[in-house]
Amino acid sequence: MTNPVYSIQYRMHPEISRLPSTLFYEGQLKNGPDMTQKTFQPWHNDKSLGIFKFFDIRGQEEQADSGHSQYNMAEVHCAVELFARLRREYPDIILDYRVGIISMYRAQLSKLKAEFSSRWGRDILSRVDFNTVDGFQGQEKDVIILSCVRAGPNVSSIGFLADSRRMNVAITRSRSSLFILGNAPTLKRSNDLWEKIIGDASSRGLLILVSKAKKGYISTEMFIDRRISHCIHKIDRPDRGCKATGATFAFGKHTDNTYVNTNAQQTFNT
Repeated sequence: MTNPVYSIQYRMHPEISRLPSTLFYEGQLKNGPDMTQKTFQPWHNDKSLGIFKFFDIRGQEEQADSGHSQYNMAEVHCAVELFARLRREYPDIILDYRVGIISMYRAQLSKLKAEFSSRWGRDILSRVDFNTVDGFQGQEKDVIILSCVRAGPNVSSIGFLADSRRMNVAITRSRSSLFILGNAPTLKRSNDLWEKIIGDASSRGLLILVSKAKKGYISTEMFIDRRISHCIHKIDRPDRGCKATGATFAFGKHTDNTYVNTNAQQTFNT
């Protein structure tokens, strides 16, 4: 799908606009002047956050009681912890009204709102924008967290996620950071567009496997460092000479074969 009319964009960081340019505009979507500087945020220097990430979350979709929508609690927890990390690591930055959380599924939005309210109180619902893709049409936020929901070994049709128009809207709402939460194997085998999105993230080293998404899975110790390929923060990797003591960790494997600590709260000596 292409759209040659939209040739210059003045919203997104170039590392974000690169994706829709490739997918929808034949690589012809150009960036306005100084977009890197205009959209810069302090967390761009944090390698576990940065500008664009695809978090490959091995969760499982579930059917809502109504039977007409799906939700995925692993992705809910991931969204909560991403937001918590931004607040915790950058306390001097006011995030009110700057973060949007998008899902195609109303059941997922309901679960997200419930978890965010449980963590930060009902007032958070007026300071973070939770909406469907259609509800975000024409809007923009500094940070967008996109929860894909659909996941499972028997899932072969991904419904709304296969709509290229909606996907174009979803990935072009963010100014500074875009975090996609999804199950890469499910999405790749179900849709050519998603295969390209995941391939793009992988080719840029921005695809992170989250093997066990749960509350607290992104800690203050989580980071990615390509310079340290043998050990990263208290991960039990005896084959690499790394030992953890008395703890079980959920970790992600970065595409350049570094390992990302996603649960530890302490460090160790390598």
